[in-house]
This record gives sequence, structure tokens and C-alpha cells, in this order.
Amino acid sequence: MKAESGASRGADDRDLQDKIEEAKNRARTAEASNYIVLMKAQTWDRESHGLYDYESRRVQKLELKVEEEGFMVRDQEVVSFDTTSEDCKFDDKTTLFRLTKKKDKFYVCPMNDNHPNDRLWLVIRSLKDGYIIKRHDILKLGRMKFKVKEFRTEKEYFEGEHIEVSPHKGFEEIHEVSGVDNEDIMCRFCWTGDQTEANPLIGSCKCDGSIKYIHFNCLKLWLESKVSK
Repeated sequence: MKAESGASRGADDRDLQDKIEEAKNRARTAEASNYIVLMKAQTWDRESHGLYDYESRRVQKLELKVEEEGFMVRDQEVVSFDTTSEDCKFDDKTTLFRLTKKKDKFYVCPMNDNHPNDRLWLVIRSLKDGYIIKRHDILKLGRMKFKVKEFRTEKEYFEGEHIEVSPHKGFEEIHEVSGVDNEDIMCRFCWTGDQTEANPLIGSCKCDGSIKYIHFNCLKLWLESKVSK
């Protein structure tokens, strides 16, 4: 009888522990299910090649509180959240991104990397602490996109400069203008890297980076346009 009583108490203890653990799991699940994502959308009612007027008041605003996975969909100027469709096949609809949930955390997954105007961009002007530019970042200024290949701080730039001073007062040193052989270099005006002996890419000033070089003919046309004005 004592052995049976001990075995019974042991089983009761295990059942009690299982119930406690089950209650904890339910509490954690309930706490996780209370997480929500607050989304705010603003759409401008003009077709502007993917641009947005941040100063315009003619915008449609939408606020959503989401607790589950789904897709943010845009139908012209109307934005909605869809929990069923994996991708919109309609002509006027675009899936902007997918909201997924993993281990009680929500993630935004891009959907249209092959369509430049539908990519997700981080709006720098809305960040209080600004943004530190990194190599390979793509910056969008209006309709133009620039890829950061390399950069130097102001201190590094001036430390790397070795400017020769003319020994004669009243005369400025003339720096040699050299051509370029790097295939990644492009003209700041026509954005092509092709060059010929008659139309080389030259570094005509002290600018650096992607705006350093210009075709001889592009520079000639630019100077002629200034003279004609």
C-alpha cells in the first residue's frame, strides 16, 4: 500500500508540473499574440515617375494595426493589407512588400526588387539621427540613383591632396589633365564610359568620385552653351 501511495504521489506531481508548464506556454503565446504592427501609408494622387511630393497636402492617408502575416498592396492611389493573396496578378495592383512573423517578431520582406519604382526605400528626412552612408549604398535623388562605390571624409581628402605652389607670385600652378583607363569611370554628363582618342575622358577639375571625369566633347558642348547664353 505504501509503494502504491508513493507512486500515486509521483504521478500527481508530474501532472501538476505538466499543467504549470502548459499554463506558462499559454501565457507566452497570449503575450506574443498581443504584438501588433502599426503601419501608416500616404499616397500622392499624381503620376510622377515614382516621385513623391513630401510638401503636398493632396495625399490619401491610411493607418493600419496588423497582428498577422500578409501583403501590403497598392491599387493606384489606394493601399490595403491583404492576408490571403501571395501576389497580385492584376494590372493595376502592385504588391509592395510581405509582412512575415518568425519567433514572435515581424519582418518586412521586399517583393519587387526587379522593378525600380516599386522597391522599398528608406526616407532619410524622417530619421532624427540621420543615416551613415556605407559603401555600395544606393542613393535616390529625385529620379536619379547613385551607387556609392567609395568615399573619403573631408580630412582624408585634404590629407591626400598634394598641391604644388608656384614659386612665382601672381601665377597659379596649372595641373596636368590626364585621361582615364578605368572601365568603371563614367562621364558626369552622358553617363557613359566609352572614350576614343579624339574624345577621351578627362579629369578637368579637382572633383572626385563619379563626377570627376567628363568627355572632351561633352565639356566642349557645355562651354559652347554657356557662351551662347
